[in-house]
Amino acid sequence: MFTYHQLREVRGLFTNVVNNGMVQLYTDGRPGIWPYLFFSDGVVYIKRKSLQITLTTEQIVETVREQLRQICAGTIKSQAPGFKFSIQGIAKHPGYYFEFLTLEDYVELLARFTINRTTNDITAIPFQKLRQMQSAGEIAAEMPLDFQAHRRIGMVSRFFSVVFASVLGMLDKNKRHCASSWKRQWWSIWG
Repeated sequence: MFTYHQLREVRGLFTNVVNNGMVQLYTDGRPGIWPYLFFSDGVVYIKRKSLQITLTTEQIVETVREQLRQICAGTIKSQAPGFKFSIQGIAKHPGYYFEFLTLEDYVELLARFTINRTTNDITAIPFQKLRQMQSAGEIAAEMPLDFQAHRRIGMVSRFFSVVFASVLGMLDKNKRHCASSWKRQWWSIWG
């Protein structure tokens, strides 16, 4: 026996995602149904007569949403579109990252792309600012500032710039005033 699903309109790549989601809904966990013919606007299946299939709109929407999330998350994890560093060394990325990535995925992406995209030493100016602040008595005189310039220090500062910017951006307004003084101190040194 044949059954099918058909879309009213073909919308390019989105139609492909919907079709793949529908095939998943029809076949996963259901022995006795197999995709037979694929078209741009649907799929024809062969199924056993005894098999009854009922799908709800909520199932379809959730399956397609999950398919889109997986596709977008894969692209974000592999390419990090929009992830860049400003001239000051502050990392920036689109806000939609948090809609597709788990916290673990985000931190892994942040670490990997910070390491890969920090190709030179960026610590000279921040260390100069720290030494000026120490001379002016703004920070402790006993703080050691005789570090050898190294690319890894720049990687760590860039990593923390994103973490601080992201975490501080997520704080509610009651905590933002207190956090802004920490942010100003951080950017005065590394920004």
